[in-house]
Parts: sequence; C-alpha cells; structure tokens
Amino acid sequence: MLRNVSILDPNYVAPPDPLRHAAATVCGKLAQACRNEHPEFALDGALASIATRCGHAPQLQLSPSARDEILLQLAIAKAVLPAFLPDYPRAHLMRGLEAADFQVIVWAELPQQRAARPAHTILDANDYARILQNEMHTRSLLEGIAGRAYDRRAAEIEALAGIPTRRPMQEPGLGIFG
Repeated sequence: MLRNVSILDPNYVAPPDPLRHAAATVCGKLAQACRNEHPEFALDGALASIATRCGHAPQLQLSPSARDEILLQLAIAKAVLPAFLPDYPRAHLMRGLEAADFQVIVWAELPQQRAARPAHTILDANDYARILQNEMHTRSLLEGIAGRAYDRRAAEIEALAGIPTRRPMQEPGLGIFG
C-alpha cells in the first residue's frame, strides 16, 4: 500500500519529472474510476489533480504526449462512467468532463496561447469541473458513511447472534444511491 511521504521526510525521493508524475497520477485515477473501483472517489481525485496543476499552468506546461494520454483517459471516462453513475445526471457528468478536457488543453499550452484565450472560458471550465469534483467528493463521503454504518450494524449482529457477517458485493453502478 502506498503512503503519502512529505517532502520534509528524509526518505522522500522526488519523481524525476514532476509533470510526468502528475499526468500519470491523473490517468491512474481516471482508469480506477473507469474500472468502477470507487468511481466517485477516483474521479474526485483526478479532477482535483487536474485543477491543482492547471492553477500553476504558467509555470508548469504539460507535454503534448502527457496531454494526449490524459485526454484519451477522459474520453474513455465519458464513454464508461455514465454506466457506473446511472443516478447522476449524464449532462452534468459530460459538462464536467468536457471542462476537464479544456483544463488539460490549457495546461499544455504556451503562456501566450493561454493569454490569447478569453478569461471567462478558462474560469467557466474551472467552475464546471469543480462542480463535478465537489459532487463526486460529496458522494464519496456519503459512501464512506454508509459503509461505516454497515460495519457497525454487522458488528452488533455478530455480537448478539454470534453469526459472522460480510459486506455484500455491490452491484456495479449502484453505489449508495442504488
């Protein structure tokens, strides 16, 4: 299991290329969501990573190959995630993912290209992506709360009846709202 390591930790080793590492992190989180492995949590993390890196875009320009990898993973997410999030409005999901596409494109642009864009286009994309990120974050928190509640009930049943309980397999896409 991976653990977070602070840059102040004496064992910290910086990745050789921080932007390549950031792109791989985004792609990994999007791939996790597309495998239906806690898609809300993974999508929240991917969108947060994109937003964080885009906010520093003037200093950190994404390479064309990394941009293309992330855009490909976002295209896969657009095709796959509606099935895993059936109770989430498809139009909102698509708008947020398209906004993330735009953020990635801007992240890879030269400063003069970014400066030529109307400011409102970037701000609108940031806000649409943030709305999706916030909603996925909320859903992820609710899923965690529901899981802990299940575990508490299961522990009570085991204590009273002596019958071991196991968490039921979750049907894909149903989450806590299904």
